[in-house]
Amino acid sequence: QNDGKLVDVVLSYGDHFPLKDADGNEVMSAALGLSDEDAWTRAPLSDVTNVEEEESEPPPAGENLISVHIRPHLGSLSDYPYCITPQQIVIPARSSRTIRVSFTPLTLSGSDCESRCAGFALGFMSLDSKTAVCVPGRVRRVQGLDLEPIRLDLQAAVKPAVLLVQMDEDGGVLGFNASAGDLLRAESDGKLVACEFDVTQSFQLVNPAEMPLRFRLGTKAPFSVLKPLPGSSSDPYTGDGQALVIQPRHSTRVKVAFHCSLPLLDHKNQTEDHESAGVQLVHTENGWKKLRFQQNLLIQFSNNTQQTVPLCADLDLPTLSLSTDSLNFGFCCVGQTRTTELNLYSDRARTFWNSHTESGVFRVAPDSGLLGSKKLHTTTYNQCLQISFTPSENREFKAVVVFQSPLVTTPLTLLLQGTGSLDEK
Repeated sequence: QNDGKLVDVVLSYGDHFPLKDADGNEVMSAALGLSDEDAWTRAPLSDVTNVEEEESEPPPAGENLISVHIRPHLGSLSDYPYCITPQQIVIPARSSRTIRVSFTPLTLSGSDCESRCAGFALGFMSLDSKTAVCVPGRVRRVQGLDLEPIRLDLQAAVKPAVLLVQMDEDGGVLGFNASAGDLLRAESDGKLVACEFDVTQSFQLVNPAEMPLRFRLGTKAPFSVLKPLPGSSSDPYTGDGQALVIQPRHSTRVKVAFHCSLPLLDHKNQTEDHESAGVQLVHTENGWKKLRFQQNLLIQFSNNTQQTVPLCADLDLPTLSLSTDSLNFGFCCVGQTRTTELNLYSDRARTFWNSHTESGVFRVAPDSGLLGSKKLHTTTYNQCLQISFTPSENREFKAVVVFQSPLVTTPLTLLLQGTGSLDEK
């Protein structure tokens, strides 16, 4: 009364911890015709069947038939997350036995921190001989609930599932580089054909934990995960559909593809105020343009925790430019041709181009082509164009030449001007 402490009241009838078989039934040694000492050790528990009940003898003097124990409440009895097997053993004199303690981790919901789980087990000891418990007139030995139990403290740590990500390059981001110029190719008849291609990169996933990790990999377009490749270790993972398992201290190589297609170029028309999620139009200091696609590769573990691997792909966009934006041929005799040259450039990506003008006195040769080079590591491509002027009358002529590319949004214009003259001087 007037005590706020929580206590446990334990009520027992007869032996505090009687011997039990594998099914949890009490073993009646007297019915088997065995002594107390060899009732447990000589009779296999699986053979204890069809035991007839006998009249229970009155308890010896000094032994309580019903016992009530009041003790401080230390915790709740449970086989989860810790479990001890077997729960009852007989240890012969001058000998030892082994028990097994298992820990089943609790399911954590989205926890990124380490969680600790503390518990304890109590071992209550009883003598396997009634004659050893009490010698009338000489000694009585306490046992079971009357004896201070053996305490085994249990401690476990649940860490979030984490895989070690190893990339060929530092920075923590799996990077891709592609050129929009590779999306078009010319057939033998000169017709342009759209083509799609993949740029692939790979990284290593290592399981540093002491238990297998089961997970799934997921990405969204334009990225995709190809079938993981076995690492240097033998049989490091097993696959079940999209589910993968990496054994402890093993690794696997994951291959990721960046899929390039013409619809990706639709993002180049976006403005800074209306950017698509995960896509950014980047303007460099040199005036070059590229589309940057960013997202995370998601590693979804079986316990609902997640890990991400950053992905970043740069798609270089071609940029057309001319060495000059206007030409003035001056005076030229009617019927004679005057020619001058200029250069057409494409930065960062090769591209196909064509030109047209409505004037019949000005001509561009060639009027179409491919701005490209077979040289590696080339960032600027150029082509020399010949612009000719052949006046047909004694007057001034003006025209505009438009240069277009299927990969460039804004066309280029070249202003041409020249005057025809009948004076041959």
